[in-house]
Amino acid sequence: MAPRTTRRHAPARTTTVALSAAALVAAGIAVTTPAQAAAPAAPALLAAGDQSADDGDPRPRTVITQDGEIDDMDSLVRFLYYANEVDLEGIVYSSSTYHYRGDPEAGIAPKRWTGTQWLDTYLDDYEAVYPNLVKHAEGYPTPEYLRSIYKIGNVDNVGEMAKDTEGSNFLKQLILDDGDPIHVQTWGGLNTLARALKSIQDEYSGTEGWPALQEKINGKITIYNILTQDNTLAGYIKPNWPGIKIIDNTGQFWSFAYQWGSAVPVDLRPYLGGAYMRENFLTGHGPLLAGYHTWGDGQAIPGENPGEDRWSPDASVNPSAQFPRSGRAMYDFISEGDSPSFMYLFDFNGLRQSENVAYGGWGGRFDATTWKDIGDYNPTTNRLDNRYAQTRWVAEIQNDFAARADWGVSDYADANHNPHAAVTEGLDLTVYPGKSITLHGTATDPDGDDVALSWWQYTDASTYQGAVTVTPGEDGAVTVTVPDDATPGQTVHMILDAKDDGAHTLVTHQRVILTIGAKADAQAIPVIAQLPEVGSVEGTLAMTIADFGDGVTLSEPTSLGDRLRLTGTLPKVTVSDTRNDTQAAGSGWSVTGRASDFTSDDQSFSAGHLGWKPRSAHLRDGVVLGGEVLGTLEGGPGLASPATLLSAPSDARIGMASASTDLRLEVPIDTPEGTYTSQVSVSLFPVD
Repeated sequence: MAPRTTRRHAPARTTTVALSAAALVAAGIAVTTPAQAAAPAAPALLAAGDQSADDGDPRPRTVITQDGEIDDMDSLVRFLYYANEVDLEGIVYSSSTYHYRGDPEAGIAPKRWTGTQWLDTYLDDYEAVYPNLVKHAEGYPTPEYLRSIYKIGNVDNVGEMAKDTEGSNFLKQLILDDGDPIHVQTWGGLNTLARALKSIQDEYSGTEGWPALQEKINGKITIYNILTQDNTLAGYIKPNWPGIKIIDNTGQFWSFAYQWGSAVPVDLRPYLGGAYMRENFLTGHGPLLAGYHTWGDGQAIPGENPGEDRWSPDASVNPSAQFPRSGRAMYDFISEGDSPSFMYLFDFNGLRQSENVAYGGWGGRFDATTWKDIGDYNPTTNRLDNRYAQTRWVAEIQNDFAARADWGVSDYADANHNPHAAVTEGLDLTVYPGKSITLHGTATDPDGDDVALSWWQYTDASTYQGAVTVTPGEDGAVTVTVPDDATPGQTVHMILDAKDDGAHTLVTHQRVILTIGAKADAQAIPVIAQLPEVGSVEGTLAMTIADFGDGVTLSEPTSLGDRLRLTGTLPKVTVSDTRNDTQAAGSGWSVTGRASDFTSDDQSFSAGHLGWKPRSAHLRDGVVLGGEVLGTLEGGPGLASPATLLSAPSDARIGMASASTDLRLEVPIDTPEGTYTSQVSVSLFPVD
């Protein structure tokens, strides 16, 4: 495998927008076939020195290893609806103490072996909803890409790691590449990962570069371990790779697994009940969710033991079936005990959990030193509860999944999307004992929904365990007063909830971490400044554009059936208006953009195929962001005509405002291949 330096989720064709900044911005777009990287003579990870390759993808790299249990199947369904939030590098079939294929030649009988075809079926079902999913968010991997990274690993027996397999060799190459750190989700046993590491050890131990290579691998891999389902973690990985980081979910996962009926607080259980599941997932949401397993749904799993039957609706079908005697209702949630292993990587919800395992979020919460699961205070039982660190999020986890289920069968306008939240003061701040700090939360909603803002102290995640005084203000503001007994270095976690009133009431958070400073640091020196009347000092109206180097590279094309879509972002445009009232003469200002037609040797197509969607980088009150402009294939005029990026009337003109712009180019699927160039002009004008 060549070093990982480019994305591989789409056909090998790229589009580059080259920009030059003066009063106008010129954009050139080129379509080329990337050159193949030469295979390294030594492990790319070792040859990379202290720097790893950066493919420009900020999402965390991850690999799924799984053993084909019913809850792995349901976790995979949920994952596929969130596959845009991570950089998925592999899906590897492994064994566990509960599931393995067996080896007739070695006299090993199969155990609860569910086969490998079910995953192919789920990828086929994902392909059916994929065209709708990409209407709602960028970053979803293509079905072809997912099939290419599905590998069969060591599955013959529990803990079997004696031989190389397709899956172990695949993991070996990922570990040895010069890419970013890898989060390995272990939904089953760890034996295929262990085999990959053992192969590396066999090949390189004793060589001159081995100590450095082992140190790099130790720092590159994070394992999210669910339950420890074979003996290879204790028997091989920990003794031979002591530096590998292990998030050890020893029991917290049960609250989102088979034991949820007793672990989840009573008021939250309806979100996992049959009525909720059937309405929001199982009915009318396409083939992928139609294959999601629930209690008594009749969806048999070949290879499972009769006593593990949770699908037969009555004992006449299978006297050993669990459903008739389980106490569960028809279509109740069964289990997704492995889902926390990818939900802890989610940063789109604003909880910042991927930064620190002790912060807590959808993936549970873990001790900062041991990395083992720890509890939160449960207000229902008035005690510390290991399970509550997971179950406290059940309502928003399920509501968010319900919204994504809608994405799979809906156009953008017919579904709900998460609000965008921000905190004016920033997310990492210092506050002093006995002092107060005021935070201002803001939110916008892509669907135009109303968004309610509220704040709360996440005491369990804070290292200062006392209660701070929280005084709500207006319009998302809150004042936090820290008691005198707080000591320097302790932290207080304040959570902003931004909840919309659309379908499924989606929530986005912002986590502000207040670090306690030393009292000596808080001594104040008065600084006095006399400012003139606003608008009396002469100034200028100017526009600057962020540095863009040789250009802006659009994403690789995504096929939407009848067209190709390529996306990217123009650099940030900043307007500074320091004119006094005489200079401005009652005018405001406006920034507009327009594109020329795309040309390539003897080929061309209209600039109308290029659309944009302005988004705020920094907007003051009164500054107006331009509206989205759709390309001609989406029913809009595109950028063949001037479009507004942002503007300000005369009474809101003074100061600085910034915006950037998401580009979306859609061309017919049969557009001839070539290098196409367009010119995008961005202009600033005074306006009455």
